[in-house]
Amino acid sequence: MAITPDDLLRTADELAQGDRESDWRNATSRAYYAAYHACIPFAFGSESAEPGHREIADTLTRPAAAMQSRSVGYLLAQCRALRERADYRISADFLRGDVNTALRASISIFDIVQAV
Repeated sequence: MAITPDDLLRTADELAQGDRESDWRNATSRAYYAAYHACIPFAFGSESAEPGHREIADTLTRPAAAMQSRSVGYLLAQCRALRERADYRISADFLRGDVNTALRASISIFDIVQAV
């Protein structure tokens, strides 16, 4: 059975309610991937596109892009940076505020791309 970006975002929200740093890190990762997958059809007009992580943000933030697209691209870059911190810098503290930032950015992306 396939899942959707909405499913990933719900999982992120559930994990973010946990009390452990590992929950927050996993929630941040799921929030990023929810946003990433929601952005693919927004940026490329097709869910079948398989852009790289930098490619999608670069496409959305290019100078010729509409302001709405650039906002999504910057939010996605923020989510990606938090996801990289959560996944790769495990010796550094990761706080509840970090996951809350990731969730807010991801939700903002969803609000924009679903309104189009």
